[in-house]
Amino acid sequence: MPWPFRKTGRFAVALAVAAALTLTYLSSFGEKGGVLDALDAHGPASEAVSSNDLFFPVITKSWAFATPSPTPATMPSCGAARELSTFSPLALADFTSITPLGNLNPSGHTFPTDHVYFILRQSDPAFAPGIPAEVPLHSPAGGWISSLSRSENLTAGYADYSIAVSPCREFEIQLGHVTTLSQRLSDRLVAPFDTCNEYATGGQSYRYCYKSFRETEIGVAAGERLGTAGGRAGQNALDVWARDSRASPLVYANPSRWSGPALQVVCPLDYFVGGVKNALYGKVPRTLPPICGEVEQDEPSTAQGVWFVLGTTQTYPEDPHLALVHDNFDPSQGAFSVGTSMSRSGLSSGVYRFTPANVGRVNRDFSDVTDGNIYCYEPQYMTTIILQLTGPNTLRIERQTEASCGNGPWVFGTSHTDFER
Repeated sequence: MPWPFRKTGRFAVALAVAAALTLTYLSSFGEKGGVLDALDAHGPASEAVSSNDLFFPVITKSWAFATPSPTPATMPSCGAARELSTFSPLALADFTSITPLGNLNPSGHTFPTDHVYFILRQSDPAFAPGIPAEVPLHSPAGGWISSLSRSENLTAGYADYSIAVSPCREFEIQLGHVTTLSQRLSDRLVAPFDTCNEYATGGQSYRYCYKSFRETEIGVAAGERLGTAGGRAGQNALDVWARDSRASPLVYANPSRWSGPALQVVCPLDYFVGGVKNALYGKVPRTLPPICGEVEQDEPSTAQGVWFVLGTTQTYPEDPHLALVHDNFDPSQGAFSVGTSMSRSGLSSGVYRFTPANVGRVNRDFSDVTDGNIYCYEPQYMTTIILQLTGPNTLRIERQTEASCGNGPWVFGTSHTDFER
């Protein structure tokens, strides 16, 4: 859950942090002519106002000239500030909705996703769904670029990018599936890289190269143009992550499966200033709390949560694994998020939803499955699935050929798959 925040004075704190960070950014361009060259090259802060009606106006061009400040050696601490993002990364007119945390899209995203999606408007609404419009992308916060990465889809033959922005030491907001980078950022995403590797997920092959930067190496202003999103068929969303090292870590049933950053995931919408936050939440089509969705849904000693194919030690890629969770749009619905490991019983990778029951052994909510009995489920697609908690941390599951569960009892065949926490 997000860390508690004291409301008293939070607007003033956010204003002070945003102003200090933006001034630091403007003063960091000293190689050719200091602030003047920075404004000429990247546009004065006042120009950002016209590109996005949600800009939080903390500076003007004349004010920036009047109060220069030196670039710090390290990022300042966030302290207790929560409203750290002041600018929507996309103009409100450029995206239609925001998909909450916990989206399911196996096999590449078998687990509930740790980011939200800004669903882009179509380039020609008359032919929707079609090619998403290519739209300007802006920095949501003033601060520094903490990392850049390039992901090449070797199967489809294109590349896109990711940008991480840190307004202060403990918080980072990351933008993914970026179509193009600004020239300034593109010039920095060059070898040597921290890491470069190839992998396969979702039936496609990728090459991923990542580069981090010293804490205050690349300054950025809130609202600065970072590049573009959209414009390519099939890439219909901007991915947005947020991590806060001050937040209480997510509590998975087997914490050893998860690294530090995966435990620090928070809802990025909660870190925007009030007006921007309200406008963004207005784009989320979910009515049950938490409105921003949930990533970690593990309930120890029950069937609910993330499961790994028995004998595997790697958390990623997610493709072979399984999640027994609730839908991110309508959490009253249960969902089997099935990777690639249940093909033996004829259950292909996909999401299978059902309406949970709170009694009996048919369609029982995953969190109520705590004993060694066999339970049966009737999701859509005219199929049945049986499962059994064979131990506190082990699960057996199989697709059955019957179209409905009936009254049982149910028996496993020879094509079941075993999973573990």
